[in-house]
Amino acid sequence: MKKFSLLIIAAIAVAGAGTASAFFHKGLFGGDEEAGATDFVSGNDFDIKTLSVVNAGEAGLAGTEGDGGLGTGIYEWDMILGDPNAPIVMTEYASMTCGHCGNFHKFEFKKILANFVATGEVKVLYRDYPLDGVAARLAMIGRCLPADKYFDYVEHVYQEQDNWINDPEKDYFKIPRAKAEELGMSSEKIDECLADETVSANLQRAYTEAQGLGVSSTPTIFFNNKKYSGNRSLADIRKFLDELSN
Repeated sequence: MKKFSLLIIAAIAVAGAGTASAFFHKGLFGGDEEAGATDFVSGNDFDIKTLSVVNAGEAGLAGTEGDGGLGTGIYEWDMILGDPNAPIVMTEYASMTCGHCGNFHKFEFKKILANFVATGEVKVLYRDYPLDGVAARLAMIGRCLPADKYFDYVEHVYQEQDNWINDPEKDYFKIPRAKAEELGMSSEKIDECLADETVSANLQRAYTEAQGLGVSSTPTIFFNNKKYSGNRSLADIRKFLDELSN
C-alpha cells in the first residue's frame, strides 16, 4: 500500500489515541521585519478575502502534465489565489499539521500577499504535502469546498492550529470541520468527501510528484520552476523575484 494511503488510514488511529506531539512539529521562523526597509507594506491587517480565487481548470489555467504542476503544468483541480494572469506563480507545499507551516501562514504569508500578490506580480498555488494522516484528511476536506471558500478554510486551519492540535480530547478535526460546515458543507458531505477516491488520488498524485521535485519538508516554496531556499524576508524574496525576471 502506498505511503499516502497509509497516512489517510492512520488518521483515524491518530485522532483517537496518543498525543499531538507524535506528528506535530512546532517551529518559528526568524523575524521578517527589514531594518530600515520602506518599500514594503505591512501585511498584518491584510484581508486575504480581497484577493480572487479561481479553480485552475475552470479558469483555463491547467497546463501540461509531468512537471509537478509548476510553470505551465498547473493541475485542473488547483486553486489559484490572486490575479490568474500574474506572471509568476508561487507554489507552496505545506502540511496542515506542520508547525513551521502554521507559523509561515500566521506571520509571513500575509506579508507576501500584501506586497507581491495584491500587486498582480505573483499568484499563489497552494499544494498539500501531508506529513501524516490528520493532515491528509484536513486537506481532503478543503479540496471539496468551492474555489471561493477554499483559502478561507486553509487559512482558518492554520490560524487555529494551536487550538485544534492541542484539543484536550484529541479531536483534531472538530475546529476544521466546524469551519467547513460554516462555509456550507454538511456533516454528511464532509464524510462523503473523506471517502472520495478521486480527491484522495489527486492529493496522492501531487504528493508523489512533489517528491520527484525534491520536496521532503514543509513548507517548501517554488517561484515558477525554481525552488526558493533563501530567507523568507520580503527583501530577499524581492531580490529573488527580480533575478527570476531577468
